[in-house]
Amino acid sequence: MGFQSDVEYIAHYAEKTPAAPAVSAGGIVVTYEELWREVRGFAHYLNHCIGLHKGDVVLVKAASTVAYAVSYFGTHLAGCIIAPIEYSASGDSFVKTVRELVPSFCIVNANDPDAGSEILGDRWITSPQVCGIADKHNPDGNGKLDFPDGEDEAVIMFTTGTTGVSKGVVHTHRSMIATVENLIYGCRMKEGTPVLTPGPMNHSGPIRKMVTAIACGGEAILLNGLKNMKVFFDTLDRSPVPVGCALVPSAVSLLLTVTGDKLGEFADKIDFIISDSAPLPEATRQRLRGLLPGVRLYVNYGSTEAGSVCMYDYNRFPGKRNCIGKAGPNSPVVTVDDDGNEFISSPDHPGLLASKGTLNMKGYWNAPELTAQVMHGGLVCTSDIGYIDAEGFIYILGRNGDVINVGGLKVAPTEVEEKALGYPGLADCVCVPVEDRVSGKAVKLCVVLKTGEAFDVRGLRSYLMAHLENYKVPKYIVEIGEVPRTYNGKVDRKAAVRLFGGGNTV
Repeated sequence: MGFQSDVEYIAHYAEKTPAAPAVSAGGIVVTYEELWREVRGFAHYLNHCIGLHKGDVVLVKAASTVAYAVSYFGTHLAGCIIAPIEYSASGDSFVKTVRELVPSFCIVNANDPDAGSEILGDRWITSPQVCGIADKHNPDGNGKLDFPDGEDEAVIMFTTGTTGVSKGVVHTHRSMIATVENLIYGCRMKEGTPVLTPGPMNHSGPIRKMVTAIACGGEAILLNGLKNMKVFFDTLDRSPVPVGCALVPSAVSLLLTVTGDKLGEFADKIDFIISDSAPLPEATRQRLRGLLPGVRLYVNYGSTEAGSVCMYDYNRFPGKRNCIGKAGPNSPVVTVDDDGNEFISSPDHPGLLASKGTLNMKGYWNAPELTAQVMHGGLVCTSDIGYIDAEGFIYILGRNGDVINVGGLKVAPTEVEEKALGYPGLADCVCVPVEDRVSGKAVKLCVVLKTGEAFDVRGLRSYLMAHLENYKVPKYIVEIGEVPRTYNGKVDRKAAVRLFGGGNTV
C-alpha cells in the first residue's frame, strides 16, 4: 500500500473494515475503529497534555494487553520513540535502563513500586490508565496529528545477542515496515489473516508479529505465554478464519510435550506456523509435518538488528539440511570474509552471512563504536557461517565463535547435534570443544537420554561414524542431566562450555 508507518495501516483499516477485530488480549477484543480512536487519543495526550515532541522516548513495561498495543501505536502517532522493556523489570535493572534511555515518559505496571521513584518524577502513568485516555482527554478526536516519516526513529528493542551485554537496537518506521513486508511475502499472508503470538512483548519477534497482523488488516492475538493450553486451543477454535501462529521452538516443544498430537486436530484452523529466534530441531519439524501436512511451516531467520531476513517452508521443501530458505524482497543476503568483503560462497567455501536492504537497524542506541562493529557499508554482518546455492537457498553451518577447530578442520557443533538427535534414545544434546594435546581442540558430545534408556556410548559412536566425516565424530561422549538453554529454547553455548568443557571421558 506504500505506507511508511504502522499507524497508517490502522487508519486505513479503521475506514475500510471498522468492525473487524484488530487486537485481542486477556478476553478483550477491540475493533479497528476502536483501536484507531484509542491510538489517536493516546497520541493527543502525549503531545498536548504531557508536551512530548518528535523524537522523545516513551518507555513501556511490555505486556500482552490491549493497553500495550494502544501505547505502542499511540506513541508512534505522537511522533515519539517507543522503548518496550520486560514487564517484570524492577530495582537496579529498571533504574539502569531509565538512566540509559532518559525517557520523557514511562508506562509502568499497576501498583508498580518503581512508579513513584524519584528517577521518574511525575512523568508516568500505569498501563490500565492507557485505554480510556481518549474519552478523558480528547473525546471529540480534535487536534492535528501527522503520520511519522519513514526515516523517523520508531522503536528501541533490547537484545543481548552473543556478547551478553544489553544493547538498544534502534529501528526506523521504514525498517520496521520493511520487515513486515518480508513477513507478509514470506508467509504468503492474505488480507485479514489473524496472527497469534504468545509474547513476551518486549522482544523483537512478538512486536513484529503484532505489527504484521495490523498491516494485513487481521487480528493481533496477544497471549500471555502458553501456560494455559486451553486458551491457546480455544483461540484457534473461535477464529472464523485460519490463524497464523508465531511460536518460538521452546513453545512448539512445550505444545507437543504437554498436549501430544492435539495440534493435529486443529490443522484446518491454522494458516501457518512460523518459528524464529532459535533453530527448530529436525525431529520437531518431522513431527509437525506429520501432524499438519497441509499447513505452511516456516523457519524464519533474522535478528533484532536485521529483522526478518529469510523464510524457509520446510513442509514445502523438506530435506534441505541447515537451510534457512531464501532472502526476502527487502533483505538481500550476501556472504563476506572476515574483513567484510563480499564473495561468492559455496559448501566448500562458506563465509559470514550479511544482510542488505531497508530492514536493517539504524544502529545501537548511543553506541556508534558498537554500531560500527556490526554495520559495514550498508550491511549488517552476522557471526553465522554459511553459503548460498545456485537457486538462492541459504544454508547455515554454524556460528563463527562456536565452530570447533580440530587440527585445522572446522566442525560446526550444530551439525553434530543434529545428527546425534537422529539416534534412538537421545532426548537432547550439546556439542562443546575441549582441549586436546594432539589436535589442539577436540569435540565432546554431552547427551540427555530419554526416560528409561540406557547409555550406549559404543552404539552412539558407531551411529555417528556412519553419518559424519571422521574428524567430526566426537572424541568424547558423556551423559548429562540437562542442556542449558535460553528462554526461547536456544542452546546457551557459553554456559554449556563452562559446565561441560572439562572432565573428558572416553
